[in-house]
Amino acid sequence: MARLLKRVLGQQERASPEDRPCLLLGECSSGKTSLLLAAALSSSAEEGRRTVFISRSPLQRLPESARDPLSLKKIHFVYPRSLEELLSFIAAMHENTRSAPSLVILDGMDEFLVGNNGQQVVASLSALLVDTAAYFTGKLRSDSRSRDDASCCCHLIASMRLSSEEIEGTPDLSFIERYFPDKCWLERDVSWQGTDAQVDAIERYYRPRFSDIPEPSLDTDHSSSGKTWRLWVGSDGELMVSAMQSQGRGQMESGKDLYPLV
Repeated sequence: MARLLKRVLGQQERASPEDRPCLLLGECSSGKTSLLLAAALSSSAEEGRRTVFISRSPLQRLPESARDPLSLKKIHFVYPRSLEELLSFIAAMHENTRSAPSLVILDGMDEFLVGNNGQQVVASLSALLVDTAAYFTGKLRSDSRSRDDASCCCHLIASMRLSSEEIEGTPDLSFIERYFPDKCWLERDVSWQGTDAQVDAIERYYRPRFSDIPEPSLDTDHSSSGKTWRLWVGSDGELMVSAMQSQGRGQMESGKDLYPLV
């Protein structure tokens, strides 16, 4: 399901019936929630089906483009307060008589596993998510009467906070990878220097890296088709993320501001 994230980043790919669950990884305030929200809005607009967006706590802010009720109509936000509530909700999703979702997002998977990161618990949550997405994929294809229809697929994306400072207490990533074979890392990019830095602001840059795309050589000029996130932190704590198109090493072309980070 990395295809949805690549589409948000401007990398168009054809739909594939072999789309696999995707794990989005990045440090705190690297834009994971914003990227997932962009994927949810894109999926609902492109495929016209529901998205289930699961998070530990309600989103505190929404982008201007998502404040139109019509933009959010097909996104169902759910806020379980504990791992037990999360497992109960996912297990009962198939009982919902509404239309099957084409995307299931779990934002902050690690937040539900804090203190419960034994392999059995991790396996139970991961397997339940994968099985639920597979169930809805089958239902969508059954309703369309085409088992090979690549567009009839329930995508699954989960995000986790991960950095060198946060390894302790983090669930075993190698174990989770068994269920989420596709991965996207939001890696800190220290080689870029913005040309529009603002006074009293902190700017950080992140480059998305996908597991199915070889890591570029350090000698390249950063002119690949990938984009870099520009993370801006204002003096009042406001967070904003933009997609920046690369134009060569050390320079950037400003992209459109996407969504305030939450």
